[in-house]
Amino acid sequence: MAGTLEGWGCGAVSHAFQIFPDREMIPHDRRTFPARIADALTLTIATAMVACWGHLAVSAVMRHVFGLFSWKWWLRDQVMLSSIGYLLVIGALSLVPIALHAIWPRRVTLAILAAFQSALAAFAVLLLAQRIAPWALSVVALAAGVQLHRWASAREDSLRRASRHLALAGVTASALVVSSLHVVRARAEARDMAALANAPTGTPNVLLIILDSVRASSLGLLGGPFDNTPHLAEWARRGVTFERAYSTASWTLPSHASMFTGEYASHAGADWSLPLDAGKVTLAEVLRDRGLATGGFVANTVAAVYRTGLSQGFIRYEDTPRSLAEFALSTTLAQTKSAATFFLEWKRSGWLRGAAKRAMPLSLVPHGNYVQDDFIPAGAVVNSFLQWQAGLGGRPYFAFLNFFDAHAPYVPPERYRTMYGASGLDIDRYHGAIRYMDDEIDRLLRTLDARGVLRNTIVVVTSDHGESFGEHKLVGHGNGLYLNQIHVPLVIVSAPGLPAGMRVQRQVSLRDLAATILDYSGLGKECPLGGRALRPLIAGDSAAVVSPVIAEVNKGINVDPRTLSGSADQKSVVTDSLHVIQGSRNSLSVFAHQFDPLEERDLSTLPPVRAVGLGLMKRTLEANDIRWRAPR
Repeated sequence: MAGTLEGWGCGAVSHAFQIFPDREMIPHDRRTFPARIADALTLTIATAMVACWGHLAVSAVMRHVFGLFSWKWWLRDQVMLSSIGYLLVIGALSLVPIALHAIWPRRVTLAILAAFQSALAAFAVLLLAQRIAPWALSVVALAAGVQLHRWASAREDSLRRASRHLALAGVTASALVVSSLHVVRARAEARDMAALANAPTGTPNVLLIILDSVRASSLGLLGGPFDNTPHLAEWARRGVTFERAYSTASWTLPSHASMFTGEYASHAGADWSLPLDAGKVTLAEVLRDRGLATGGFVANTVAAVYRTGLSQGFIRYEDTPRSLAEFALSTTLAQTKSAATFFLEWKRSGWLRGAAKRAMPLSLVPHGNYVQDDFIPAGAVVNSFLQWQAGLGGRPYFAFLNFFDAHAPYVPPERYRTMYGASGLDIDRYHGAIRYMDDEIDRLLRTLDARGVLRNTIVVVTSDHGESFGEHKLVGHGNGLYLNQIHVPLVIVSAPGLPAGMRVQRQVSLRDLAATILDYSGLGKECPLGGRALRPLIAGDSAAVVSPVIAEVNKGINVDPRTLSGSADQKSVVTDSLHVIQGSRNSLSVFAHQFDPLEERDLSTLPPVRAVGLGLMKRTLEANDIRWRAPR
């Protein structure tokens, strides 16, 4: 055994000397300094293109052949993002080796540079196999680099030719695909706009603003701890505020799908690894078919992007930032835990040293399905929408705006981060982000008013779900159905015949939002969407029928299996007096939320209350055709 190890060790040392040869082992590199730089840059471009197209090919096979889902690698602009991203990342990681090759070519040969970069490219593609330990992937990638070095060390002229061919082919392919997609998309948008029917005279515009991750209890408008919605409160005096509105899910995709289709989350068919069912009819499709131009402007670049299906019916759908950070984050190397942690901490604090400290110890484990993206601030979303609206030539429109600033990691513009707490804790930045979005809503509505279009616009401001900050030992959302994750704001700022300054106390579900918008638009006859219009309730009809408040969340992905959300599906029913939460693994909670708004006392331990809760859950789900294998 000792002899075997000794032989292996000697072999490794011997090959190390082959990779880093002595001065006498290779002839002097007579190529000029500019030529060496050109060779290195060409090699870098070629390697980046191999990594990019290898990444895209493996991703396509994983998704379309094996059915494996990933939030990150299926964007409409993936070719552009990954092409530029790998050029940036591999180029940045190769700066020192390139400089050494240019300055010290006899020690750091082009073959050594090729070995280093090929190992990087191989590791980047292999990282797509997220279930394999990174150290094992790194061994395979290193072996690939060693084998390339063995081939290239005696064939540097061939390496140069291959680099030129691969670089040219890769860049040409990326450029052709990106430009073709751009042309096809522009023509499709022009064709769809030209095909729009004439909307009936007087048809109002529709503006739906969704404040991602904003819970009702954090808005000053709804009694929150800070006056962080002064503008929204002022605008709300023109319309109707719902004190007890509830989302149908506790995370973005199923909640949005429910609002767009008028169906409960489980009926809409959008979940952790499933897009919105293409067979479902959406609010955007209905309004487009009635002659409205439709545009979606999305800041949630993970759970609301084009391929989630939320884009159905939108002629224009903008969902991807164009920035150096987003390009870099479109590579697997930048989605490792250390890289993602570094990026988040840097965005949060702006302190590079602190970000580097947080990223230690180094971890090359892929970040997984909860990916990182560059952030699109509310101001950018507003600007994109206003530019689009200005070019419509007076045609009525339906616009959906998603603001992401109150979503983790809570990074509103600098001056808002400590507005409600000098320490800048998550909850402080969260409240500041709401204040920032309040300013942008005000700017948006004032601009539309100045353009003379606000007076004929239905304006709705709401949220897709709330947020937890340690309550019930939960952080974030999508992992529970407590009120802090499903109780959301709902304000109808303006609509035809809307009473001013009204506050509705009765509980309502966001399932009814699409039907309500269609009703007020006058385009809701023979409405193909689910839900019930809230106009009778707003008009004061005490017997008005509204949808029951039902919320759902299924077992999450990449969630600690020791938690309920990591091991069970959950359903929730809210009435005027009780909130019942049931999990598929024999869990039940019952809260008298009017007397216990923080839900600190679970009454399910009382046998009579438990029986009432179980009966309420069973009757409500059955009456609304929601399938549920109730735990025993």
